[in-house]
Amino acid sequence: MADESYENFYPGTLSPLDPYPTVDSGDLFVGYRVPFSAIGATTNPQTANIITEVSDRLSQGIRVVEAQPISPEVFESIPKQHFKEVERISKLTGADITLHAPIVEPSGFTKQGWSETERQDSERMLKMAIDRAHEMNPRGGVPVTIHASSLPGTEWDPSLPEEKRMVVAYDKESQQLVPLKYERKYYPGHEEKGYEFTPEDQLHVANNTHWQNNVMQLFDYKKKADEMIEKNWLTAAPIWDDLEHRRVDPSKIDPGQLHAYNEVKNALIFYRDQIDLNIKSMYNEAYQFAPKKIETAQGTITKEQIRGELKKIGERWEQIQPERTKYGEIEKVSPSKTIEEYNKILHTLRSPLFTPEHYVPLEEFAQEHSAKTFANTALHGFLQYGENAPTVSIENVFPNTAFGRAESLKRLIKAARKEFINQAKKKGIGETGAKQAAEKLIGATWDVGHINLLRKHGYKKAKIAEETKEIAPFVKHVHITDNFGFNDVHLPPGMGDVPIKDILRELEKKGYSGKQIIEAGGFLQHFKTSPMPTAFEALGSPIYGMTQAPYWNQIQGIQGQYMAGPYAVMPPEHFSLYGGGFSSLPTELGGQVPGKQSRFSGTPTS
Repeated sequence: MADESYENFYPGTLSPLDPYPTVDSGDLFVGYRVPFSAIGATTNPQTANIITEVSDRLSQGIRVVEAQPISPEVFESIPKQHFKEVERISKLTGADITLHAPIVEPSGFTKQGWSETERQDSERMLKMAIDRAHEMNPRGGVPVTIHASSLPGTEWDPSLPEEKRMVVAYDKESQQLVPLKYERKYYPGHEEKGYEFTPEDQLHVANNTHWQNNVMQLFDYKKKADEMIEKNWLTAAPIWDDLEHRRVDPSKIDPGQLHAYNEVKNALIFYRDQIDLNIKSMYNEAYQFAPKKIETAQGTITKEQIRGELKKIGERWEQIQPERTKYGEIEKVSPSKTIEEYNKILHTLRSPLFTPEHYVPLEEFAQEHSAKTFANTALHGFLQYGENAPTVSIENVFPNTAFGRAESLKRLIKAARKEFINQAKKKGIGETGAKQAAEKLIGATWDVGHINLLRKHGYKKAKIAEETKEIAPFVKHVHITDNFGFNDVHLPPGMGDVPIKDILRELEKKGYSGKQIIEAGGFLQHFKTSPMPTAFEALGSPIYGMTQAPYWNQIQGIQGQYMAGPYAVMPPEHFSLYGGGFSSLPTELGGQVPGKQSRFSGTPTS
């Protein structure tokens, strides 16, 4: 029966005339070498027993371990003393420990919508993760990976304008998510090719439609009130002042005139209650959701300028409101004056200048609140631990989630750094120091497997390298995993189609020299064997401490010999007698003996 182990895939014959196989040999080798000291493994995210998990990785000779208690419940199941014990173990072994924070939504979104309370809860959890990371690795600079977001983001299609098939909008009033999809509409004059209706077009139309509908509803209310006044005013006018100032007994008034008077009164009450209430609501929406800026033929109009014009409307509205006397009576207002002033206000509100951003791209809304969470988390570490503070390293999740691509992740990091600087200055930290700390403590974890999922949307390998080039200056940490571009299957590097060599080269060009964490839990789950020997081979890591040949991707062509001059010392018989051969090593070290141990076994003690 054929051995089903992946280790027995036949790689082809190597020339016996070469002392070593070619440095580029091996089917798994991705073409880029990573030092052994930079390659790390993860703990099992399903268990809180990080002491055993870290010890197991260290017993395999791995010197970089990322603790990954990514479930909040698992994370909180770890006693605080265990983090200190991991620090002690890593100190004894010279290992380096990093942390993947529990997965929370930094922006504060839940299924019920956005909540500042939920955002603060997420922030507190992440601050605790910073504290635990420092306990495990107090030497400073330890990356704490935090998922950027789990919110739905843009759906991508390289064949469409701006590559956007769908953008998710957020309704600030109802807190509902609204998908805005690319459509081709066949309007008059566009019957042949159709009119391309992009998500941005739909967002613009949705905001305008919502605002104009509100204005038109006000006009409708006003029209009904105006009709009541116009129909009855001529009849009610002769007795208006006498009745308003109670100079005449209503029972002595002609019933027709009294009815007309009451109709006008009702219309004015409708103005005061229904229309005023709606104007207040619209004013609040226009002021609160005013766009950051509007581009016009005359130039850029800022949010502050828009709000300034709104205040003028508010002042006019206040002037026509009836004032109450000390007896609670409503001061009498001329109906004609009321109609005229309301007309002016409504026509002014109808201007596109005051159209609020009722619907906004979800990612844009989430960025504002997520940046605050990340900034406060990083600042907490900086104020607590100074130069030894852990790093907030924001990870790209999937391309169709918020901040899943380089450009949006970069914007989020810049926004978080800006917020960090603002908050740090309030704490008395100088701007230069705050800026340096922000750039040091807030960056990206670049997951190469996640970004490769762009491939299922029709993007080529070159696009993956372009994304990496854009985010490279911000990268503090790297997760390496492989897949075929459709699902995040977590294969070891070299077993899928992720352009790992191109990615790592782009990072190297920007000076990245940090850790490369192998995330291959899917492989371990299915094949019940450690992915790390495969990862070392794929990344061409040197077998020995010197950064030179032989490399792990050459081991299948190497025959181990111990030479002293022209003769072999310690011949095979020595190993069979004393148990020092590679075959007698534990399986996790490349041998055949089952078990988890980090030393040669079976050697006599005397």
